[in-house]
Amino acid sequence: MSSRILIYSYVFILVLIINETVLFGGGTVLDEVLLLFSFLLLVFYSVRDGIVFGKSRKAYIVILLFFAYSVFLFLWSPYSASFSYMFAQTAIVLKPFILMVIILRLFNPIDRKLISLSKIIKVQIYFVLFCVILNIIFRSSWNEILGVRENYRYGLLQLIGIFNGPGNLGDFLIMLVIVFIGSRDYRSNHEWLIANVKKILKFFSLALLLVLIFVGVRKPIFMTIPLIYYLYKYGIFRNQKKYVIQFGLAFVILGVIIGTNTNIIGLTTSNLSNFSNSESSYIRGLMFFHGVSLFITHFPFGVSAATFGSNLSVINTMSVYEATDLASTKYLSGEDAFGIFDSGFASFLAEFGFIGILIYCLFLKYFFKMLDDEYQVSLQVKMLTIYILIASIFSPGVFNGITSAIYCLFLVYRRNEEIPKWKNK
Repeated sequence: MSSRILIYSYVFILVLIINETVLFGGGTVLDEVLLLFSFLLLVFYSVRDGIVFGKSRKAYIVILLFFAYSVFLFLWSPYSASFSYMFAQTAIVLKPFILMVIILRLFNPIDRKLISLSKIIKVQIYFVLFCVILNIIFRSSWNEILGVRENYRYGLLQLIGIFNGPGNLGDFLIMLVIVFIGSRDYRSNHEWLIANVKKILKFFSLALLLVLIFVGVRKPIFMTIPLIYYLYKYGIFRNQKKYVIQFGLAFVILGVIIGTNTNIIGLTTSNLSNFSNSESSYIRGLMFFHGVSLFITHFPFGVSAATFGSNLSVINTMSVYEATDLASTKYLSGEDAFGIFDSGFASFLAEFGFIGILIYCLFLKYFFKMLDDEYQVSLQVKMLTIYILIASIFSPGVFNGITSAIYCLFLVYRRNEEIPKWKNK
């Protein structure tokens, strides 16, 4: 099967996953199908290329080590249940990186930009933005049309666009901003960046404000990290300090205004002060508290994959939730059940422990090195990856199927746009 056919097949599945709420009402297995297909391709390429890929062999060795460690945890942990669920959840943790590697490899033999591919992705972007506008106009009626429950934060309706929650829309808009900022080849147009840094910062500030207000999620704050990395990489801090200072002051003032004119501070303080109480309504805080507790009590190991806060945990075993007093219908059934999946970092801490963190960090080190050595990816692709990793600390992030699909779609878009640049290196 040619790379072009596989690329278009990938994009087709990604588009179906992103639009699953509109098309199917959510709850499809397309995400798992894509992961299984990608994993089989990874095995195929590994065998064809001599088990490991040239310069990137260390990254793949660490992947094998991570799976081996997960098997060890399954045998060691008293909470283990299903081996297949454990293996699947371990793969889900690495899912965005597996998909990313396959996409990059599929693009290797492509020697010119696929125009129709760019058009398909742009249509998807315009469709999401159009639905956001409809959501703004029709407010809660739009949620009823899609069959998605209404969520309010600080008295404001959280917009959903085409997704089953505001978090996915926040991820989409943030990654769209990152791709937009990186829409030019700043390696060869550094002067353009210097001349327009003020416009970039103004655009970024406006985008940050709009996402924060209309979507009602705090993820836009995470955009500052890849942006700061981006500006630092090109030395903008040294050349345009006054603009950076202006942006920083504007961000602080914005935070003060929002905080003093709403009950954000009071609610946040209340959430943080009582999240160790099992009666707390702040499920994300509860998951983080119990995740850290499990991390400490089982140090340096974890309680095994698919046992706490992860996608497959509730259908695998309830033993960890019972041990942490979370086995309550308030959190594990009904409309509040989604909350236990809302802290990817807490889940990772509990399931894989300290050694798991070390192996994962080692993998990220070699993974980013592989991006430079073997695929020559752009800074914008790295920014997308940095964002999704940071977002995973406070939200499902890489563990969420739709977020992973959004990330991969923008990755395909950037890789396709950059073909003439990295092909000529």
